[in-house]
Amino acid sequence: MKGLTRQFERLTRWLHHLSGALLLGLMVLTVANIVGRWLFDAPVAGTVELTEIGMVGIVFLGLAYAQVREDHIRVDLLYERLGPRGRKVLGLFAALVSFATVAVLTWRLWSYAGRLSASGRTTSALRIPLSWVAWVAVAGAAIYAMGVVVTAHRRARDPDDAATRGAGGRSVKSSGDDVAGTAQPARHDGTSHGGAAGDAI
Repeated sequence: MKGLTRQFERLTRWLHHLSGALLLGLMVLTVANIVGRWLFDAPVAGTVELTEIGMVGIVFLGLAYAQVREDHIRVDLLYERLGPRGRKVLGLFAALVSFATVAVLTWRLWSYAGRLSASGRTTSALRIPLSWVAWVAVAGAAIYAMGVVVTAHRRARDPDDAATRGAGGRSVKSSGDDVAGTAQPARHDGTSHGGAAGDAI
């Protein structure tokens, strides 16, 4: 199981890098479009369409990585007042609700992608099939659902450790130097960063 989890985390990391590459590409495209329009009166064709398509990839390809790293914002006002058993129950309930929500989202996206594929709809300028974009969203949502299962399994093993995990899955330990009582998770390079609003939640 641990081996499969590690492989899945590598997959989400690769998708995260792909999402970042898409973001960088959109930045370059936007700059090129502005420069071309202002200086040469020749904007890049299809910039709006490519930006809309790229945003779909950026969002859906990065969801699973945020999930396995537990970077989504969560409020633990009730969680902190529960014992180990109560935390496991609450964690399982949250995982079930999350999985059900993402499963419904994936199902509806699948249905929508099928309709787009059957209709053959494309973008107006570049004639890119819209079904391709929808299938990317379907894949991202499905992998996100798998990420919910992975984090739920991790929390079931050790809820206290999972509750204090910081960025990159490292344990967060508070110290006297914490800013406003927020946690200071270690980075991959061994350094720490200042507390943020999301760290205290």
